[in-house]
Amino acid sequence: WRSSLTSWRRPSLVGQMLKRSARIFRGSSRRLVEPEPSQAHARCSFSRNTFACYATYPALCRKRPSSSHSQVLSLKLNRGIGIGGSVSTQGRNYWGSSLVYWLSAKFNTMDTSLGATKRPHASTPESTAAYEEQGNEKKRPCTEGGGGKKEETKVLRAEDFDEETLKKELNLAGKVGDLEKALELFDVSKKKGYQLNQKSCQVILHLLSGGEQWMELVESSANFCELSENPYKKSLCNRDKELYDYMKSAGHELNEFFYTGLARVAAICGDSEGALNIAQSAAKIKGKNKARLRTFAPALFAFCYSNNVKRAMEVENEIRRLEVQLTENEYRGIIDAIVRSKDTKYGSYVLECMLREITWIHHSTANSLARYFETYHERALEAGGETGETPLKYKVSRDCIVDTTGLCCGCDKKLQLLDLKQGEMKTLAEKIGLLAGKRESRNDAFGNFRRWVDRHGPFDIIIDAANVGFFGQAKGGVFTFMQVMELHREVKMKWPNSKPLIILHAKRYQHFVRTSRRNEEIMQELKKNHEIFATPPGSNDDWYWIYAAVHGGVNGLLVTNDELRDHIFQTLESKNFNRWKLAHQVRFTIYEHVAFKEPMEYSPCIQRTQQNWHFPVIKTNVVDGREMKGKAKEVEITSYLCCKVV
Repeated sequence: WRSSLTSWRRPSLVGQMLKRSARIFRGSSRRLVEPEPSQAHARCSFSRNTFACYATYPALCRKRPSSSHSQVLSLKLNRGIGIGGSVSTQGRNYWGSSLVYWLSAKFNTMDTSLGATKRPHASTPESTAAYEEQGNEKKRPCTEGGGGKKEETKVLRAEDFDEETLKKELNLAGKVGDLEKALELFDVSKKKGYQLNQKSCQVILHLLSGGEQWMELVESSANFCELSENPYKKSLCNRDKELYDYMKSAGHELNEFFYTGLARVAAICGDSEGALNIAQSAAKIKGKNKARLRTFAPALFAFCYSNNVKRAMEVENEIRRLEVQLTENEYRGIIDAIVRSKDTKYGSYVLECMLREITWIHHSTANSLARYFETYHERALEAGGETGETPLKYKVSRDCIVDTTGLCCGCDKKLQLLDLKQGEMKTLAEKIGLLAGKRESRNDAFGNFRRWVDRHGPFDIIIDAANVGFFGQAKGGVFTFMQVMELHREVKMKWPNSKPLIILHAKRYQHFVRTSRRNEEIMQELKKNHEIFATPPGSNDDWYWIYAAVHGGVNGLLVTNDELRDHIFQTLESKNFNRWKLAHQVRFTIYEHVAFKEPMEYSPCIQRTQQNWHFPVIKTNVVDGREMKGKAKEVEITSYLCCKVV
């Protein structure tokens, strides 16, 4: 409490607080008190970390102060300032008067009348002079402790830390991104013979490799032609080798995170080939520590920033061998390198990969693609034409709007509804079945479900009952099965010829049945019509409803607000799964009535019609998902980038 109150030492804040003392709200009584200074003095008491400050009236110790001792002002509630805690009306507890006089004793007395001249907010010479001309003295804060000597605190040096304290300080340096402090603590640990664990070593390596800003450092290092000219070499490269030797001698495991950090340090130092060699060494590791996309990303970006497109595409080929797909960031880096180097060989291949693997793009990627198509004709002419024919020339239109029918205002072309073919649908369903069978192997539960679907299916509309039942609920809310029933009735009314199926976990199924006899009758009717399936205990119901929806074929629809971003969906092939999701997912709301948002007449994704290209541009908002846990990302398409051949 002392540090929080003494932090109000700026004259402007203290002045405002003291001048408005008469407006301090007196707790639950909703009355404002302005005591007379001659009748009170401040006293403070503390109990259970609760700050209680009240005024003591010497003459009336156990009696309520009379109207001559305090003036009650009848002001509106919204003009008062509430100060936490309860206020006692049995004698002498008055928040407003006590806090004012405690601060007055701390920072000198100041006029507290409502009509007092306000202190200027801006500390300019003109405003201060005008304030002092009106008879106001310039207030200066007192030293801490009422003018007494400030207690000196001994600051421990890094050499004075014991082993546990040093590790804690090292973790704290990692959180705040203090590389110098982390290296100082690392030197102290070696000097004193402290044994740092693997986590502490990874903190140091993370800071050495640039932390979250490593890509900016790689880009800036590309401006240096020779490795010896790079200022990062002396400060970083030598230290990462030192850390590598330390971890080897300590017997720590060199996992994928460690190789990724070393690759980033090499890329920051301008050693693109070294970053690639480190990533290739990590690719030889099998098991859970195998190389990932982030392990090869430093080498890829290092070649892109140095405009070496050929070597960058070789790194891209290495990533393909790991069966890992590139993200939007990697494609944007390659496109920028192609434009800067005026390359005409790899552009078409990169666009085809984006068409298969990327659904939409952000504004930064849209700007890179716009530069690519705007300079396409010029680059092709300088290269002498790709096939000897006249190179294409594009008209680039930004911020284009596509209406509900899919008509683009930039080229007057209509976007298509991109769906999977029947063969691709069966392949995707088989892949889901195989993955789910491995993870849901308990008593062949998923195998029984597949056979049940083959006997009674296919089903046209699959309802994710958990998502529907928790709609509108806060985190930790109550599952409401009546919402599921209401949505089920609306589905049968909207699609009367359809065959719906509710996927529900067995625990919620049993709870609803035991509630009443009527509920049991409802469930029996649904089971008789094969319109509900209860997933067994210990199973993930996501596998069940996604398989049933894909098994439904071209006419199958999935009713859920789930964003389908969980790890089980990331195991599926993104090209086919994302295309299926855009064409078959039905969203809903349940407020006064049930409302459905069906799939659009066109697919809001990257499309190519002959030689014309359309790229949906999005912005990502983070909102509170009421039917989902925690925070959820909501994607909003703001416009389209249209590239039309002229």
